[in-house]
Amino acid sequence: MTETATESVDLKVMRALGPDTDKKRIRLARKARDKLGVGPGDTVVARHDDRRRSLTVFKSDKALVGKGACRLDGDTRKYLGVKVGDRVTIVSSTGETVSIKATIDPRKYDLVVTERAADNPFQISEKLAKIAARQTTNRQSALAKAKALFAWVHSNVQYGGHRPRGIGYRDSIETKVAGEGVCGEMAFLYVAMARVVGLVASFVIVDRDFRGKRVNHACAGVRIAGKQILVDPAYHSFDIAHKEIRVMSDLQAHAAFRSMRTRRPVLFPRATP
Repeated sequence: MTETATESVDLKVMRALGPDTDKKRIRLARKARDKLGVGPGDTVVARHDDRRRSLTVFKSDKALVGKGACRLDGDTRKYLGVKVGDRVTIVSSTGETVSIKATIDPRKYDLVVTERAADNPFQISEKLAKIAARQTTNRQSALAKAKALFAWVHSNVQYGGHRPRGIGYRDSIETKVAGEGVCGEMAFLYVAMARVVGLVASFVIVDRDFRGKRVNHACAGVRIAGKQILVDPAYHSFDIAHKEIRVMSDLQAHAAFRSMRTRRPVLFPRATP
């Protein structure tokens, strides 16, 4: 799986790194690292006007968590012509094509190569695969991995259906990039991330929610130790006990997605009582 990195973020320059870290390094806020799909040891490019410099991502900095900021060493600030308070653009790589090894279970899923523009709700990019892998690092059990991915989606994707004109129902990558989505879009994102780290996940229609209320709703399902665990970022819940559900096959999920993406009908038709 390969992809050329093109994503970037604009960040405010904060005070310099310490004197022992002036070796072409940069500290990034956690949200910025996740958006770029990079972690400690990865390479990014700091760019300002027509100047650019490749840097190695340094260990996390708790003081930067959640802030649109970065820390640069003095030499890099001088090279880029910036000072504390200026803004720089951080690009996720030098543009080289790189690869990542996923852990998709070949007993459960086929590897299918499709056109990039194909309507597929469970799209997976290299950046998204790297985020999923990073979130589940050192988590041995399927349950721990499932919870870690739920925490990431819940923290990074807010519930919302607002979108520019002409944008239909989002697939998993579009939802990740937008940072928002409705219930089904959040579910597509979670399922894609879960599958790439080896979990058995499905798209789930919810006809009656945990309160017993009739709803047009969707969530994700993860099968762990023979049990179907419902993962619902829109309801802010892991292992939620919805009363009436339908676990969709991929054929059904793809058909529903294509229909919603093009004709945008009523969200999820309920089963006939």
